[in-house]
Amino acid sequence: MENKQNTQNDIQRKTPLEQAIIKVKKTALIVAAVSIVLIIVGFILTEFELEIGLVPFVLGFIVLIAIAIGTPMVIKQTKNGHCKNCGEKYEYDRDVSWVEEEEIRKEGAVVSVVRFTCHCDNCDDIREFTKKFTVASYNQQKNSWSYSNLENLCRKYFKPFNFFS
Repeated sequence: MENKQNTQNDIQRKTPLEQAIIKVKKTALIVAAVSIVLIIVGFILTEFELEIGLVPFVLGFIVLIAIAIGTPMVIKQTKNGHCKNCGEKYEYDRDVSWVEEEEIRKEGAVVSVVRFTCHCDNCDDIREFTKKFTVASYNQQKNSWSYSNLENLCRKYFKPFNFFS
């Protein structure tokens, strides 16, 4: 009983940043476990010479690769959304300002380089970093451009990531 209470106290002492990273890692582990089960089921079905076993096998591998690639990116995004000093989460409307420093036109895409300045309301720490956002892309099949609103992309960047949304 006392051991369980100590564990809960340790969790409560963690900063919001640490709690957010733990949540991302737990979610990634759960999804990875499910994909491993899919791979095992697919392998068993293919051993019984059932071609349908290839579907969960391949699907499991695709999800596992996506988790391996995506989790570090989500952790980086989570860290950028929190103060490095005290771990408090930045409130976008109150703590974050940004300016578009450069617009890069490539073949088939337009990329905006944005400099963020984040002011922690809790400890007064100031943090700056840059991030690239694709604001336009060309679809050759449809022969048309697709545009994204830069302000919406910046706002979305500071929302907590949810694997299941």
